[in-house]
Amino acid sequence: NNPHISFVESKWLWTSKDQGQELARQTNLAIERATNPWIISVQADEVLHQDEHKRLLEYVNNVPANISGFRLTRLYFFGRSDILRIDWTTNLCRVFRKDSHVIAGDAMNSRTLWGRVADMHGVSLYHYSRIAPAKEIRDRIVSLSRLFHEDETMHPPEEYDFVTKKYDSYSTDNPPDELDPEDVLMPFSGTHPKYIKDWLARLEN
Repeated sequence: NNPHISFVESKWLWTSKDQGQELARQTNLAIERATNPWIISVQADEVLHQDEHKRLLEYVNNVPANISGFRLTRLYFFGRSDILRIDWTTNLCRVFRKDSHVIAGDAMNSRTLWGRVADMHGVSLYHYSRIAPAKEIRDRIVSLSRLFHEDETMHPPEEYDFVTKKYDSYSTDNPPDELDPEDVLMPFSGTHPKYIKDWLARLEN
């Protein structure tokens, strides 16, 4: 009964097979129903850090009129909470004014309709889709792949192997090249959002 939270129910078109654009369509449906002047697009495997909330608010409360959005750094953790994949860590425009952006492609980023986009330094998205039991990660990839590939092309293993590949795909349509882990993995010494510390501790113990 929280007056600040509302849910949007919609039907997903799992048969669309259009490079994951159903993810963008569904996100835009939610954004259309939002009523506040600023939007923060956070996906189910991403978390904002409580120590960065104040800085985020300072940006949006003091922004020039010609700035319509901000890029956040998505920190992509891989296998463990103290390991980052730097090739999957990137800047994404996920904070923007209402009606200034639309979510595009496979919903990782947004397209600017008006205004300029600036970097929001010191505010990150903490991304955890590759931290979980190996079979659970494999199941996540299979489920998401339904929006990209036909079922008959899918040949998933028993569980996720944590091999560093250019991207994760179990489809014979586009098998990814392997990458040297020394080129794409690096240690992370920062803290994690308090909301998931217990979850991380259970996984890693």
